[in-house]
Amino acid sequence: MNQGFERTVVVVGAAGGIGLEIVRQLQGQARVLAVVQNAEQQAIVSSLCAQSFTCDLLDTDSVAAAAAQVAQLVPGPLDAVVFCAAMQPVSPVELIKRVDIERLFAINVFSTMQFVQGMIPALRRKPGRIVLFSSMAGRVAAPMLGAYSASKHALEGLADTLRLELRTSGITVSLIEPGGVNTPMAAAQPALVDQALAALSETDAAHYGPLLRGYKTLAAKALRFASRPGDVARVAVRAAIGPKRPKARYAAGMDAKLTVALGHWLPASWLDALLVKMTLGS
Repeated sequence: MNQGFERTVVVVGAAGGIGLEIVRQLQGQARVLAVVQNAEQQAIVSSLCAQSFTCDLLDTDSVAAAAAQVAQLVPGPLDAVVFCAAMQPVSPVELIKRVDIERLFAINVFSTMQFVQGMIPALRRKPGRIVLFSSMAGRVAAPMLGAYSASKHALEGLADTLRLELRTSGITVSLIEPGGVNTPMAAAQPALVDQALAALSETDAAHYGPLLRGYKTLAAKALRFASRPGDVARVAVRAAIGPKRPKARYAAGMDAKLTVALGHWLPASWLDALLVKMTLGS
């Protein structure tokens, strides 16, 4: 239990690979209110935070209730809210089902904005900071991650506008843009590819089989060079309670910094060719 601190930080997705590291690194620096998915995750974080809450990010009412509960425990100023919950499916855009896209956006975009909206009144009293987890995929799209990239591009657009609209209130909005991170979500990518391959028809396998198999190999190799959750968490903590003027964007990891730079400087046709060749393993 970390009580008695002047600063209060809300962490959503607090039991995930990066979220749990954020909670740990905030020990001794802030009173942490943790929002997690279920009772099992609540047991993981309960000893590390002042109080924890469960929230089904797919359920609008559950998100509203969690935000209201947290707001009631912050009668004074709120220093920061950090939202790092997300999911990352693997599928060609042509084949992904609408229901799966809606589920993805519900977690990666809609619940993020809904929860943040509920925290803004408390953030205004400080004023505080909003820290949202995007991805290098929110800047540069990649094969087989189209829906995920779309959700992160949407989050970036909303965050940019939110930053402008809250400027006169003094609330800052920062985006964390990690590359590959060695988390359970990243480790699950090969299994997701196997599921996608198994669902392909013979015709679809001819079109997308090589890209999916190449992506699986690339994802496995990338884990060896991926950032550690603690390193990315350190960036988020700095954005939440660090220097007086946090940045609008933090690229986390050398792969993210390189990808963002290539996306900025290379002509689109060159970048497209590079990304497809990398995915195909050529």
